[in-house]
Amino acid sequence: MEIIVSAFLSLVIGIESQLPAEKASFHLPLTRSQSPTFPLKLIADGSDHIDGFVSEIQIGVGKAKLSISLEEGASFSGRGNDGKAWEITIKDSPLGLGYHLYSGDLDKNGLADLVFITYTAANGFLPFCILSIITFDSQGLPVLLRDGQDVEAKQEGIAEIVDLDGDGKAELIATHYDNDDGKDKWDGYYIADIYEVEEGQWRRLNRYGNYSFPVYTPYSSEDKGEHLIRKPEKPAPGRRPSAPDYSTILPVASGKIMDVSRQKNGFVSFKIGASKGGVVTTFREVWDKCYLDDFVLTIDTKEKRQIRVLAGSEETIDLDVQTVKFRNAKFYGNCVPGRLSPNLVWITK
Repeated sequence: MEIIVSAFLSLVIGIESQLPAEKASFHLPLTRSQSPTFPLKLIADGSDHIDGFVSEIQIGVGKAKLSISLEEGASFSGRGNDGKAWEITIKDSPLGLGYHLYSGDLDKNGLADLVFITYTAANGFLPFCILSIITFDSQGLPVLLRDGQDVEAKQEGIAEIVDLDGDGKAELIATHYDNDDGKDKWDGYYIADIYEVEEGQWRRLNRYGNYSFPVYTPYSSEDKGEHLIRKPEKPAPGRRPSAPDYSTILPVASGKIMDVSRQKNGFVSFKIGASKGGVVTTFREVWDKCYLDDFVLTIDTKEKRQIRVLAGSEETIDLDVQTVKFRNAKFYGNCVPGRLSPNLVWITK
């Protein structure tokens, strides 16, 4: 299948809208039949459950408790194989602008996964959606991928979560805008990537079909949010637009945590005795390529896998240095080109 993926351009949303996703629009050089939406089941949305949502449904290998509250954020909990407990807490996502919660077996491993969308008050080139995808691995335990991008939520699924090759497994089309090396905010590129999921893990692809990724599409004043088709093109000489990498399948670093401190910008930094030798330190910028000033912290012990989304520069961050110091960890993803800048920190015993 010949596939070229262009950019998604969203309309500005109104804060008063309870369902901002219905106003979303994007353009692809593919017909709807070439990019079929992966079928998902809509569990809850903000229009029907304005004050929140509490339920118990079949997710992963068994029943899971779901709780969405305007005051407390979202939490999901259950048990995996052999009864190991798991819990996910997402407190920093605004719910007052609406939300959508879906279920579906994204990687065709027989386990139902979750897709949670919340909305921001962003406009212009900033993403107005926060996409949290919870997949389950072979142990029946969750893995969280979290990204800020514009998506179109529909009754039957999400336009950016597709099944391009018809194999029953989902692909994620992730598009981000970068104008860091442009002369102004309009002098930038939309960057489209494709991720595929396997046993709960996401891999960013360099090729799909007959085309290489990522795909770059320059901003044009002709973009009005309609379903336009414009030919992607290579960045101009000297330009190096880049997008975040949210891959969860291969770590960018691993080793023993020697210390946890704060950078000058206030963001949490991990000092690591690397498995391959030497000492490395993680680095994040405020408003870097990952847009969201947070990271996913997974603490995976024999008794429980606990996943939290933590604001990287929050003064009251709930991260006990003594708890994680000298523990093994793996780091995934990239938010700052050329630096060790993960968006997922996975701590084990």
